[in-house]
Amino acid sequence: VSGRTLNRSSILAAVLGIALVLSGCSDPRFKQKQAIRDARIKHYLDDYAAHDAAGVDRMRQTVDLDRTLAEWRAENLTRTCGLVRTLHERDVRRWKEEEPLRKARIEALLRGKPDEIDDTYAKMVY
Repeated sequence: VSGRTLNRSSILAAVLGIALVLSGCSDPRFKQKQAIRDARIKHYLDDYAAHDAAGVDRMRQTVDLDRTLAEWRAENLTRTCGLVRTLHERDVRRWKEEEPLRKARIEALLRGKPDEIDDTYAKMVY
């Protein structure tokens, strides 16, 4: 008996479920919500397609930017090398020009002040 009841209950539940689904399809609220859902899905797919199509342009812009940066870096490197070379040559030239002054100053420091040596010696000892 319980098998028959279960069988009848299953059939009844299935029929009621189908009736509910079919009756929901004719409900204007269901159709409105379905239309909103369809519009959102279409909007999402359109955005995705536009984003995907714009990817080629973004890639092209990235390549162009990379090319521009590479050219700028090459120009900057050339300019920097020239500046470093100029500064180095200036330093070497200045070093050679100032050599006699440095030599004289070193000699003066090493020579000291012989006329003040007695005072300095006395201060150091006492």
